[in-house]
Amino acid sequence: MKEEGYLEWVDGEKRRSTLRNFNWFLLVNALFSVYLFFQRGQAFAAHSFAQLIGEMPAISAVIPVSALSYVVLRQLAPRGESAAWRGAVVSISLLALCWCAIFHHLIVNDLIYLV
Repeated sequence: MKEEGYLEWVDGEKRRSTLRNFNWFLLVNALFSVYLFFQRGQAFAAHSFAQLIGEMPAISAVIPVSALSYVVLRQLAPRGESAAWRGAVVSISLLALCWCAIFHHLIVNDLIYLV
């Protein structure tokens, strides 16, 4: 039989490793949204940066949400693991909503193609 506290230790290690690797998740979100932003910008043939942001608000929102999540998680880390974990859950929820809006926009406008 496993010694007492082993399952709690495993749970804590999973949580800590998830929080440590969350920075990569944020980076991938930001980079993929930048790729989609410029790919869609070429498709729309926009004349200004403001016009691009206006036509793709969900894609434009992922970059600041990712950056803000990174900063918030850095600020929450000294307050304890549970505070950082709650911040990560909120960040993931916001990013999931942004990506749902992006994919809805891509599907509705029939803009899904891999080139």
